[in-house]
Amino acid sequence: MRYWIMLLGTACGTMNSARPLDKGQHAVGVTLGGPMVEFGGSYIPLPNAVLEGRSGMAPLGDRNWDINYGLNLTALAFDQVGLHVGGSYQALKQNGNIPAISFTNRLFLYSNHISANTIDDGKGLWLNDELSLTFSWKLGRQMVYTGFSQYFDLSQPSLTLSPFVGAEFFNTGLNNGFALQFELRNYAVGRNPSITSAKWNTPFGSGGFGGNLGVVYRFGGSK
Repeated sequence: MRYWIMLLGTACGTMNSARPLDKGQHAVGVTLGGPMVEFGGSYIPLPNAVLEGRSGMAPLGDRNWDINYGLNLTALAFDQVGLHVGGSYQALKQNGNIPAISFTNRLFLYSNHISANTIDDGKGLWLNDELSLTFSWKLGRQMVYTGFSQYFDLSQPSLTLSPFVGAEFFNTGLNNGFALQFELRNYAVGRNPSITSAKWNTPFGSGGFGGNLGVVYRFGGSK
């Protein structure tokens, strides 16, 4: 059970990392969603709310990379501290119909030390690492992307490949401004949830299906 609590707890929606930011560019945003569970006869995404930011760093060669950092507001409301920090690197730029390719690594840390209540495992820290490979296509202000992630519970690592597909749309500027992001993801293909207190949506026969919607604002960087 602990494995699925770790995976689905840290698999809340985060900003897409398809295109790292330019040097000096920043982004702030809020993402809502996560794995879907049955409630009232319908499946709804877990109401995770993540507040996060990204900052573009000096390029490595001619390739952009950025760092990202965030706080899970829903976890905090239930006396749990949920943080993440990581980075993204654009290995290849888009060339016509050939997609851009980016790699992302995020480390999630969760703690229940501020809670007055205890859980089965008592007080503790839980670490989960996410590695992602993303292919993206951008046309003007719009972007679509796809790829897969691997989540590692650092105390009990196992194969949890999670394919995803998403889009960024309604951008108010070519490089900066507001944008909406939407993503669908099937967590841990080939695995089955062992938590009996919730019925997870598994339309593909295994894993946990979910989605998230976010709003992001970018600013700074090159003029």
